[in-house]
Amino acid sequence: MTPDGKAWLYPGDGYGSFDVGERIAIRLPSNAPAPSTWTQIRAVGDITGDRHPDLVLRAGAQFWTLSGYTGGTFREATLMNSDAWARREIVNVADINGDKTPDLLWRNLDNGNMYVRHGRPGPVSGSVDLVSLKLATGSLNGDVGYGTNWSEANVATALGIPDVSGDGIPDIWARLRSDGATRIYHPSRASTGPSVKTVLSVDWNAVKAFG
Repeated sequence: MTPDGKAWLYPGDGYGSFDVGERIAIRLPSNAPAPSTWTQIRAVGDITGDRHPDLVLRAGAQFWTLSGYTGGTFREATLMNSDAWARREIVNVADINGDKTPDLLWRNLDNGNMYVRHGRPGPVSGSVDLVSLKLATGSLNGDVGYGTNWSEANVATALGIPDVSGDGIPDIWARLRSDGATRIYHPSRASTGPSVKTVLSVDWNAVKAFG
């Protein structure tokens, strides 16, 4: 998002940078929330099975999925929830329990609890039925506890990333409030567990970063 209230794509130049003049304005479905209202975005790959990248986001208290990205356009905007996400954060949408169906990993910013909402299979192998991620009652087995002490007061940023440890379970980057250091977590199928490595020991609390 930019101050003009639009969402833009900045194509890479192949050398680790990009040309601002080559940016592309992203076209959104008519029912999508205005980019000026977005408070969090997560690129999650293709979770709907249409072979096009998808995006999940929070817009105030709302939770949305933008799906079918192609040619600078998202084809569909799905309102997942209209009023529960003001104090929740999307950590990841990926297969946590190993059933080849994407799950929703999220945290309560106030009480610090981390939860995984296991998705139900979608129409294509490896996809998820978005309805099963809208509410805990429609998921495979509700919101399952996945960790504690993840409050905003303790952890400034929690970002789900692909598996980097080789165990097949998505990992988490986190920036702690206590010292501002960035740490990596290698969760199990059932819990986040403790951090396993400090990646950057400098104080990042005063730095605004993307991701």
